[in-house]
Amino acid sequence: MNEIDRTALIGKEEEYLQLKKAIETMKLGVTISNTKGEIIYTNPADAHMHGWEPYDLIGKDVRIFATTQKLQPWVMDQVMKWKGMIRESTNITNTGEPFPVRLVSDIVRNAEGLPIAVVTICEDITESKKLEQELKDSEEKLRQTQKMDTIGRLAGGVAHDFNNLLTAINGRCDLLLRKLDETNPMYDDLKEIRKAGGRAASLTCQLLTFSRQQIIEPKILDLNKVIEDIRDMLQRLIGEDVVLSTEFEDNIYIKADSNQIVQILMNLAVNARDAIQNGGKITIKTLSSNIRENDDIGQIEPLKPGEYAIIEVSDTGAGMSKETISRIFEPFFTTKEVGKGTGLGLATVYGIIKQGDGGIEVDSQLGTGTTFRVYFPRFEPNEEQVFEPEKPKIASIRAESIDKQYTILLVEDQEMVQDLVTEILEEDGFKVITAYNGLNALEVTKEYTDQIDLMLTDIIMPEMNGRELAERMRVEKPLLKILFMSGYTGEEMRNRGVLEPGTNFIQKPFSPDSLVEKVREVLEG
Repeated sequence: MNEIDRTALIGKEEEYLQLKKAIETMKLGVTISNTKGEIIYTNPADAHMHGWEPYDLIGKDVRIFATTQKLQPWVMDQVMKWKGMIRESTNITNTGEPFPVRLVSDIVRNAEGLPIAVVTICEDITESKKLEQELKDSEEKLRQTQKMDTIGRLAGGVAHDFNNLLTAINGRCDLLLRKLDETNPMYDDLKEIRKAGGRAASLTCQLLTFSRQQIIEPKILDLNKVIEDIRDMLQRLIGEDVVLSTEFEDNIYIKADSNQIVQILMNLAVNARDAIQNGGKITIKTLSSNIRENDDIGQIEPLKPGEYAIIEVSDTGAGMSKETISRIFEPFFTTKEVGKGTGLGLATVYGIIKQGDGGIEVDSQLGTGTTFRVYFPRFEPNEEQVFEPEKPKIASIRAESIDKQYTILLVEDQEMVQDLVTEILEEDGFKVITAYNGLNALEVTKEYTDQIDLMLTDIIMPEMNGRELAERMRVEKPLLKILFMSGYTGEEMRNRGVLEPGTNFIQKPFSPDSLVEKVREVLEG
């Protein structure tokens, strides 16, 4: 061998060593197998990825990495037809643990074009798959949030329109019932109509709760005490054949409306009971948790980091499919038989929780029962701050009549509501002048020369809303008292910036008595 040949050989050896070092330090796995499928080389990355050392794998069938192993020897005719391929698959470690991989394989051929080896590059894509799934979950939660917000706006609008109708229906019934003696044949029919109207008003109230437009009075509550106080009622509600158990963590306090917490518990308990057949168990627990930045908690929207109190309601019932879980908080969605449910129970729960800056998540599988976890921000109150629910007070039905006759300007764009309110107020001794919108009200007051004591106005009206009208009227009549009314709630009006906190407001639908009582309260306040 001459000097030139020796130099060339040394150069090739150095090139080979550099190439080998590069392959052995790669983070990607590299495995070379012969045409029989036997491993003739694997780099440390590939071996360690699968839980082996490189020397353990030499001579083994390359399909030892595959989850479904077909270890018949490769046939040369098949190998000759192979082409390079890129694919995603699932490999296993030496202990049988599966993990996702991306594989790039190519055939090595000799000078005659015959295959002599297969080179496969293997990448562990566990993290990228995890990120991909997290992105999908985030997109799904965003889609769910947008859907629920859209349904919420629709529900609020529908409730507003229904409240205008129910104001007229229920109010007319109340007026007629006042005029009829109980012995009148029509009296019982009217009572049934009024009862149905009351149920309809209750449904619109639930829609407003779902759309987070309900007025609430949050106070600091001992959550354990709230649950304990209604335990007997819940047991009667679910029946004697279902065991109800409670487990409390000490010192669990939240800031919420106690009536709404009771609503949540009743709805979840009733749903749990309906999922149980032939006896079973419902467990209500309270516990606390510190939610961190990256914790994926919340069925629809993730919770903000912080300390949370948790109400956990579990049952041993039939469970739910993923498809059902994805829709359970939508208004009117129900899996119950026709006539057995309105589909507003969990929608109401969702609205209450979101209004209270909380969250909810559901764990369920068909045949294994269901667990709901309701999250509310946790509070650490002083002893004197804890709210003790008062016994309900019975309000007087009619306000005492007074000598002075007040004049009221009624501004209402719905004719049937305007006629009803006029009749209610006139029957109670008020003088009423009417306008059908804000611009008309300004014209009416210019022509009316006597004193106007109070303006009762709807808020949402065409051309000029009630707040704008009130601002214009206060310039002309600084002493004028103002009472707003709406089929939307006061909370929704404040969220829109239409009403300031503390503004005089009455929610539609109202009864004749409650309207008169509120009007006198504002006039004499």
